[in-house]
Amino acid sequence: MRRGAPLKILFFACVLAMAVTAAPARAGDVIVVDGKHAVRKDDPFVPARSAIALRPAPARTGAAAVASAAGGPRAYAARPKRGPRAVARALKRERSRRHISARTYRRYTRDYRRARKVLRRLRGARKTQLAYVVASVERLALSRRLTRTRLPASFLQLRRNTQYWPSLPYPAVGQQVTFTGSEILFQYFPGEGLQIHPLSTFKKANLIHGACTRGEPTCDEDALRRLLDEMTSLAVRRSRHFIAWEYLFYFGGGYPPWISGMAEATAIQAYGRAADLLNEPSYRKTAERALPVFRTPPPTGVRTTGPNG
Repeated sequence: MRRGAPLKILFFACVLAMAVTAAPARAGDVIVVDGKHAVRKDDPFVPARSAIALRPAPARTGAAAVASAAGGPRAYAARPKRGPRAVARALKRERSRRHISARTYRRYTRDYRRARKVLRRLRGARKTQLAYVVASVERLALSRRLTRTRLPASFLQLRRNTQYWPSLPYPAVGQQVTFTGSEILFQYFPGEGLQIHPLSTFKKANLIHGACTRGEPTCDEDALRRLLDEMTSLAVRRSRHFIAWEYLFYFGGGYPPWISGMAEATAIQAYGRAADLLNEPSYRKTAERALPVFRTPPPTGVRTTGPNG
């Protein structure tokens, strides 16, 4: 590859990210969950919903496209009969390969069993939300895509939905949610539960960065560091060449797990900026590991051709 190619890709990634981050900061409404309690608040680092609207995901082809056309999110939400067995096999496989520790294996097993136990007790719309998230883990397992690097995000999402749906306030459409001790932002998508939102989370990182570079009293470098470290742990090795941050729900023709070009560009920008602000070379390396997503066409990557070629 030419020496200048990575820089060219980085430039276009940052231009795409600027389209998302250029809007003036405005406090976003967020539900903050602390154990079994939750409060609504305005947070200057939570992006407004208008700033994080997702574009339709790259459509799948082949079997995934047929399944998508056959019923979209409703079809995907139906729990497969062989789901529990597939999840058990996937966890045992990753443990036997020593991709996860015995402790992690036991924790994921407990998370899954607890989610199923809670699901049996729920009724109505709350049951629908959690059922979708449980089914998404099972379908990943059935397709042999519940792999080592997908386990952290899949089970974090499962654990948070299991915690949320029994009794916490029913969210509005598009409501953002966060949990005490974590900087990650989730968003409520009707019928699909609380979904980790990489675009919103990395937008939050850029808003924190902006406050710090302007010397504002709300600057919180520790929060920025926590956010990026958390998201690093959720990065998926989507190919041999790059990492990415995936969405695990059906959206606009995109069959999970899919990725957003805007989210990937904003992630690269957030890590690159924080590397300088926090003097963390590892963040720059993370950004570089994500760059090849812009050299890879959909559905694995996000490379595409614009109207001017």
